[in-house]
Amino acid sequence: MIKDGKWRWYYYIDGHVYLKTSKGNILMDSKLSNNGKKIKGNLDEMSQHKSGKKVVDRLTKSKEKYFISIDADKANGHYDSKSNNLYIGEKDNNSAVLSHELFHAYQDDHGRIPRTIYNEVEAYVFSQMISGKSLGVKSDKNAKYVDHGKILVLVFDPNSFNYLLNHFCKDSKANYKGTYDNYGFNPGNYSPDDSLLKDL
Repeated sequence: MIKDGKWRWYYYIDGHVYLKTSKGNILMDSKLSNNGKKIKGNLDEMSQHKSGKKVVDRLTKSKEKYFISIDADKANGHYDSKSNNLYIGEKDNNSAVLSHELFHAYQDDHGRIPRTIYNEVEAYVFSQMISGKSLGVKSDKNAKYVDHGKILVLVFDPNSFNYLLNHFCKDSKANYKGTYDNYGFNPGNYSPDDSLLKDL
């Protein structure tokens, strides 16, 4: 669901947004604010990719409800697995941030433990697949890290995924400031072959 304005929540279904009422669904595409249009546009962009469509479809058809809203006070994005709320900073309302955070919701929908290096690597690779931008697969320190990231964007390779997992904290541009140093590595004990990226 997309939050647009102070109180309105709209359902995103097959490239359109609707307000659900007792009399049926009302198409709201033309009524969206600028922020709402950007969120819808980013979801549309994701849905044009085979992998992105699979993620969007899973979340829109899930028995759980997932909520996307703009938070002017936040930078980047944040997914709260307890409330299924996905917050995007107003200045960061783009497909790279949305696809990363939406992948965390996708992980959550699969019962994956939140806040792990394993989950972050998956989300950063997915973001690169969708938007072509992701600090999680970039590095100024390790060219081999970048090469393995490029492989994963094209095709799932367990060896490349394992390499990114083991070098993410040290070599990824996304963690140059130590943002993820306190995250658990892989508490679910998933192997590289268990990655959700494999089926996208």
